[in-house]
Amino acid sequence: LFTALTRPDLLAPWMGLLTKFKVPVAGICSLPLLSKDVLKLLKLNSRYLLLVTLQSSGGLRQTFFVDGEIKVSRLAVLQDASPARFTANMLGEVERLRRYLSSLRILPADEALDVYVLASDEVQADVERHSPTSITARHHVIPLAEAAQKVGIKQPYQSRFADHLFAHVVARLSPPNQYAPAPQTRYFRLHRVRRITIAASLFLLM
Repeated sequence: LFTALTRPDLLAPWMGLLTKFKVPVAGICSLPLLSKDVLKLLKLNSRYLLLVTLQSSGGLRQTFFVDGEIKVSRLAVLQDASPARFTANMLGEVERLRRYLSSLRILPADEALDVYVLASDEVQADVERHSPTSITARHHVIPLAEAAQKVGIKQPYQSRFADHLFAHVVARLSPPNQYAPAPQTRYFRLHRVRRITIAASLFLLM
């Protein structure tokens, strides 16, 4: 219920094409749930932690953790996601979420929120310059290029969005299917059976 895929219609055209051409689909994964794996790969372990990333859809993904467990995740659509306006818009959205968490008492009033922002080179300096540190929030900027290396991306990270980083984590960890129903993963199951059959045949032949 709390990690529901609220707009499956967005995926329908893609899934229809993949099924039509019998492409093996291993599953559909949730980016917020995947953030927990990103947290481990980056070795971030603050008690009250907010991971902030910019997605190519123009959305600011904010995922809140308590002791490494996801409590809230929110995608805020930025009206202006350009580098010139990113810092101001990002700080406004983070403060809005912090107040919301405090009002729910998920974030205690006497505890500071550690905000980790995965930022591209073009906004890193601006974020560091304008991100205040106070008794309610501590801001930490992690360059996207540095984060990419920590999750195992060897090539230079060129994008200002975190999509490629999350996609690499999916490919590296192969998380279990979360949303795809059985008909959509049928060809993936057949693909695995075929590989197992070939391997068993080679073993018997040897």
